[in-house]
Amino acid sequence: MAMHRKLDRLVSLLPDIAVLPECASPATTSAKPVYSRATSHAWMGDQPTKGLAVLSFGDWRLTPLPIAGDARFILPLQVDGPLPFRLLAVWTQAPDYVEHTHAALTALGPGFFSVPTVIAGDLNSNSIWDANRVDNHSRLVERLRALGIVSAYHEHRGEAHGAESQPTFFLYKQRARPFHLDYVFVPRAWLRRVRAVDVGSLDAWRDASDHVPVSVTVAERRGRAASRR
Repeated sequence: MAMHRKLDRLVSLLPDIAVLPECASPATTSAKPVYSRATSHAWMGDQPTKGLAVLSFGDWRLTPLPIAGDARFILPLQVDGPLPFRLLAVWTQAPDYVEHTHAALTALGPGFFSVPTVIAGDLNSNSIWDANRVDNHSRLVERLRALGIVSAYHEHRGEAHGAESQPTFFLYKQRARPFHLDYVFVPRAWLRRVRAVDVGSLDAWRDASDHVPVSVTVAERRGRAASRR
């Protein structure tokens, strides 16, 4: 929210692609400075002050792709630049959360993922809640792995889903209520290119959000896909 007051924070991450849940529409006056800094952008939402935005910077460009099924806050894009790929930006909503992501994968079909695909955003899910759902987070991870897509954080850090050492969300901004809800899933073939996976700290971001940014740096070509709220 209020990204116009946090623009310098976003730019300090040096993103090539930024996925921004809870971001205002480019049609709103306050958000125009945010979008004016980007080379291209895409946005979807049912409230002008609170939707899902994707911004590209530098040599990168975004092209919206057809939306299939119930695609509320599931935004498919073609990303063109030094390393072209498809991007599925995600911000899941209550009460469905992870089931919504499962439904999007089914609606898009395996053909969508036949080219290198990144899935990034606030999935609002974690394996610690598997018992409460049939289409749970662990099954989502398995479905993506079968498509050749893995979580950059978990692969790079060698941590299991549900046992993350670094949270990405602090409920009510309380250090005692941490969760890992934000992800950047990348093609398995890219893992040798991943040079860094960075997660922001509560101390650095508490004044801006209850989420902290997750950034993935992909080399040898310059590239960073930042997923943050």
